Amino acid sequence: MTEKQGLFKSSIILFVAMIITKVVGAVFKIPLANILGGSGMGYFSSAYGLFWPVYSIVAAGLPVAVVRLVAENSAKGNVRNLRKIKRVSLLYFSLVGFIGSIAILIFARAFSNNLAQNPNAHMAVIAMAPSVFFCCVMAVYRGYYEGLQNMYPTAISQVVESLVKAAFGLGLSYATLQYGIRSYERGELVFGKVATTFEQATMLALPYAAAAATLGVTISTFAGLVAVLIRHRIYGDGIKEKDLHNTEQASTGRAIFSELFITAIPIAIGAAFISISSLIDLATIIRGLNAAIKASPHYFTEKYDFAIIDGVSLDELANFIYGSYTGLASTIIAFIPAMSTMFGKSALPSLTASWSVGNKVAVKHNIESVLRASALFAIPAGLGLFVMAEPALMLLYPNRPNEVSIAALPLAVMSIGAIMFAIVTPVFSMLQAIGRTDLPVKLMAFCAVIKLIFNVVLIQIPSINILGASISTTISYTVIAVIGIAMLLHNAGVGLRIKRIFILPTIAGIACAIGAALMKNSSILEFHSKAKTIVCIGFGAILYAIVLFISGGIRKNEIFDKINYKK
Repeated sequence: MTEKQGLFKSSIILFVAMIITKVVGAVFKIPLANILGGSGMGYFSSAYGLFWPVYSIVAAGLPVAVVRLVAENSAKGNVRNLRKIKRVSLLYFSLVGFIGSIAILIFARAFSNNLAQNPNAHMAVIAMAPSVFFCCVMAVYRGYYEGLQNMYPTAISQVVESLVKAAFGLGLSYATLQYGIRSYERGELVFGKVATTFEQATMLALPYAAAAATLGVTISTFAGLVAVLIRHRIYGDGIKEKDLHNTEQASTGRAIFSELFITAIPIAIGAAFISISSLIDLATIIRGLNAAIKASPHYFTEKYDFAIIDGVSLDELANFIYGSYTGLASTIIAFIPAMSTMFGKSALPSLTASWSVGNKVAVKHNIESVLRASALFAIPAGLGLFVMAEPALMLLYPNRPNEVSIAALPLAVMSIGAIMFAIVTPVFSMLQAIGRTDLPVKLMAFCAVIKLIFNVVLIQIPSINILGASISTTISYTVIAVIGIAMLLHNAGVGLRIKRIFILPTIAGIACAIGAALMKNSSILEFHSKAKTIVCIGFGAILYAIVLFISGGIRKNEIFDKINYKK
């Protein structure tokens, strides 16, 4: 068989792909928010709030089932089973994806009207539906190669997907919005409706522009699938004919399906729960805000007078606030756990293989490496964002001061929760690797209950409103992070060096945040606010690195030395 990539190389491949994907993703989401504003992002986020849990299942959850089966059979030398796992998975996941796409098409309007309470979002939901099928098929190939410890297909498809999403999502959205505006300027109907003012014309065009953006997402998933299929066609999986003849007879398709089904269901449910936060927000934020507005309309008219002046009616205000929160704050905060997801994915095949052969030393090394890498990145990012929330938003969304004023405080509060989620996300992957696929499901179910309760209670309070969503997120993620780590260590039967993994990065992260805050409030920097924000962030990052090295949180030899572990 082809040479496998180790944990370090796998991490590097996925890290590079993740960096490219996130940078390009920012090129998509940030300009998109500048194009659509709070109201348009409300429609887009309503569709994305439904799509994201589904995408998490098919692009993050289901591949894990394939990874586990492939990694286990590969470690045991059952080569004949590998390709059969792929064939059975393709049949099963393609059917799941087809049913999912059809279901979204059928229930799009009911979902938008009833669950999201955002009727104008239904076109965006429809445009997103076909992507479920494309993601399911792509998930099989990604999981198959990841199980073989070959991260190139996943990395390539992720990069292609992000590039196409940015190009088509932004292009189609901007063109659609401009078409609506030009129709008004020519005295024509705006998508079949009469507009008497420029602001009204813009509001009429935004649902269609948001649908165009989601269509770009669908096109990108198709492009990602095509990319992985082309690579598979050219390079294959590296399995040679002699490998197939020198191994035992393959399991039956029914046996593989049964094992795949048993493995996939809890993992898929767990993946759904991991992303259920967005679904809970979708079901509760607009509903709760509407209740708060109804209870105290004068408070909201006064507090959000800037939105009212710009043409947002009181009936549309909840969607505007929701879009500002999800389109700006949630977009920025998603960068932190996204990086730790990569660490968990890269460790999954190695940890599964180590666990299956009983190599406890390698198991401990994998767990500590993933948790430490996650903490080293997430802690300074979260603490830095806590003190730099508003300047960071203004840097990225200079043309949307109204939306920034809504998103700044929720972003600061949610940055602490993002640290916790960034740490617990790879914990779920590692629990799945050691066979405890039930625990992530239970943990995220508990998390969902906490978040749902706090969302329902807090958002309806007028003086709290949208801030309640970020408070509930932070509380729920903190609780499951603590419990999740404890469960992982207990089930793996290993200890953890708490000081090196968490305490030292936290000390350096606090120094980073304090340094950035002092620079932000200093009179030394009098130049343009954008440049000042960049300097503050850079200063905090440098201070973090210095304190980390001085305290022994990271050593030079750890970067360059290769450590061998014996069974």
